[in-house]
Amino acid sequence: SIWSAGHYHRAQAVLLRKFLHQQRLPRELAVRITRYVQFVIEFRHRRVHPSKVHYLDLLSGPLQQELKLNLHKPFLVGFPCVAQVACANPPSLQELCVNGVCVASYAKNDIVFCSGTEADTMCFLTLGSVAYRLGCGREEMRRLLEVGSWFREGALWMKWTHRGDMKAITSVDMLCLSAKKFGDVVTANGRVYMVARAHAFGFWESWQKAMSDEANDDLERFVITDLAVGNFRKVWRVGPADSFNEDETGRHEVTKAEEMQALLMDWAT
Repeated sequence: SIWSAGHYHRAQAVLLRKFLHQQRLPRELAVRITRYVQFVIEFRHRRVHPSKVHYLDLLSGPLQQELKLNLHKPFLVGFPCVAQVACANPPSLQELCVNGVCVASYAKNDIVFCSGTEADTMCFLTLGSVAYRLGCGREEMRRLLEVGSWFREGALWMKWTHRGDMKAITSVDMLCLSAKKFGDVVTANGRVYMVARAHAFGFWESWQKAMSDEANDDLERFVITDLAVGNFRKVWRVGPADSFNEDETGRHEVTKAEEMQALLMDWAT
């Protein structure tokens, strides 16, 4: 019940304050911990997951399609190719949103994918954050991805094998765009096909350049990743974190904590 939930959160808040006081932690650290917990709780209360709203199952077919279009479109059009598909032929975007994507959910510390496995979907992060790892040992690099990020674009254009590993830092939801369905949709319309063709060639050119860099530049050989093409080089090396934002708002405290988790995460568990 609502009363029970409120009682639980009040009791937890009291226990947290008591714990922080008994441990004699530095005041700044105690404040940061409290702010972080408050932010997470408030965020969870604000967001209602569609799976919790059973009345949505009562909607008619057309309403279901329109709902999916409006839920998925904001994330998919962040990818330039899909944005141009939407301009070239709006029904193609609707087909992708309604029949081309599925929602995948992961709990904290779940493995999203491992290096060497095959992928048949491109993914868009809609909730939570994940850590991406490339390489191993002393040459290892990592990056934090948050809501709005996409990855595995290569699966749309070719047979794709994961170059790195990905693990959930928080509870995560993502939209998975089927490479097969994407191919069916873009080949069904001439204008859309030309848009997709141009992006495929652009991806291939970036791939070839990255392959050339891998062969010729030993320090930058980890350049092909599962991330967006523009991020082929924007991956952190494991080492001291010297560029974290010092803003003390709750959102930035969470980001800083997740950045550190991405760098220090134990991939063996």
